[in-house]
Amino acid sequence: MGECLTPENILFLAAAASARLAHGGTAEDLGLLAAFFTVIGDNLALLALCAPSCEDRDRDSDRSPFDE
Repeated sequence: MGECLTPENILFLAAAASARLAHGGTAEDLGLLAAFFTVIGDNLALLALCAPSCEDRDRDSDRSPFDE
């Protein structure tokens, strides 16, 4: 299992997972799942954007003002 997932494979995996999750669900179920995964995706995007700035802040806080 040492292969990298290509963007095409990720899209295929997402489509397959969506189809499987949707199977037998009501419109209300599908709407709830869609909203739930949208929130997860939005939060992951926000965390990805904030992570570099937090790493910079943490690295800077480890430095002493006398390090220069």
